[in-house]
Amino acid sequence: MAWAKNGTPETLGSADADLTISDLNGVKFNQFMCHAIGASGGNHNNKWDFNNDSGSNYAIRKSLDGAGDSTSTSQTNMYWHDDNASTEQFSIVYAIGISSEEKLVIHFDIDNSSGTGATPPRRTEGVGKWSNTSDTIDRVDKFTTTGNEDTDSNLSALGTD
Repeated sequence: MAWAKNGTPETLGSADADLTISDLNGVKFNQFMCHAIGASGGNHNNKWDFNNDSGSNYAIRKSLDGAGDSTSTSQTNMYWHDDNASTEQFSIVYAIGISSEEKLVIHFDIDNSSGTGATPPRRTEGVGKWSNTSDTIDRVDKFTTTGNEDTDSNLSALGTD
């Protein structure tokens, strides 16, 4: 059971609100890595969904900077947190994609906060699920709704059965 490249990675050539890998192989075990660079003008959110599903089919539990957990249910995506436009995020997401089961997710994220050396980075840890029990994970989107990711932001995937 070795990890291998899954799908075609995306690197933005210009600012955009969405990073997508639409040709995943529907494997059981997935790892997604994203380096998102906030473009000027507005915040950039850390939102994820699978198979372009924007129904109320997601639930998450998260902690920002080690604070108490917060939960969200019946959501249209897995929403981890907002960053201001000057930040960079690095996210690692693990997801199990067995077609007959709910898809469980573990999420780790770090960002450079204000971008200065005097401010420590922020971290988010979270878990989530996509309640779909009939499909494999064939597409992943990391997107923002209030700003853009800048040129050279990228999303990659590994997978294994």
